[in-house]
Amino acid sequence: MAMDPDQAGIGETTTQPTDVVIETAVIISAVLAGAAGAAGKSAVEAGVKGSQALIEYLRKEGPMAHRVLASWKEGKSPCLALEFINVTLHGGYVETIEVVKPSANFDFDLAFTKRKDASIGWGNSAREDDSGARKPVVWKKQTELLPLYVPPAGTATLLLGLKDDVAGTLAKTSLVTLSYQFSIVGGDLADTDPSKKPKEIRARLRTQGPFYLD
Repeated sequence: MAMDPDQAGIGETTTQPTDVVIETAVIISAVLAGAAGAAGKSAVEAGVKGSQALIEYLRKEGPMAHRVLASWKEGKSPCLALEFINVTLHGGYVETIEVVKPSANFDFDLAFTKRKDASIGWGNSAREDDSGARKPVVWKKQTELLPLYVPPAGTATLLLGLKDDVAGTLAKTSLVTLSYQFSIVGGDLADTDPSKKPKEIRARLRTQGPFYLD
C-alpha cells in the first residue's frame, strides 16, 4: 500500500525555503575554505562560488534533483541512502525506482532513515544474515514506501537495500545505475507524464562500513 503524504512526511522529509538552503551553502563553503587555509575575503568568495554551483546543479537536475548521501554494506546487502530534492513550490512524488545497471533484474527493499533499538522486537528486518550494525534497519517492500512524498522546496530520504543474485553480480560490481520517475502535482509540470521523464542515479557500492546512521 502506498504511503499517505502525511505518514511519509513524519520524520523523513525536510522543508526548507530555497533562500535558506543557499545561505547555508554559502556558510558551509566559507567554513570549509577557511579550514583549507583560505582567510577573510577569499573564504567568503569561496562560499559564494559554492552556492552558485548549487544553484546551477539544481537547474541542471530539474524539478526533482537527487543526492547519494551514503553507500555501505549490511551483511551481504549493498545499501544506499538516497535524498530527493523538490525544487518547486508544489508537492512532488518519487513514483518508482528501478535498477538499470549492471542489469535490470535486481530486487531491493526500502526503509526510512531511522534504525530501531535492537533490544525491541520489531519483527522482520528483511535480512537473513547478521548485518553487523548495532541497530537494525526495518526494511519494507517497495510498494509500502512508494510513491514517496517530497514536500515543496523540501527533501525526502530513503534507504535502499539491494539483493544480489545467485551469481553474486553485485559483489563484483563497483557501480550501479538506478532510474526513478517523479511527478509534480501543481504548476506547469502537473500535466507531465512521470514515465516520460525518468532520471538516472549513479552510485558507487562500498563493500565496507561505516554503517549509515548506526
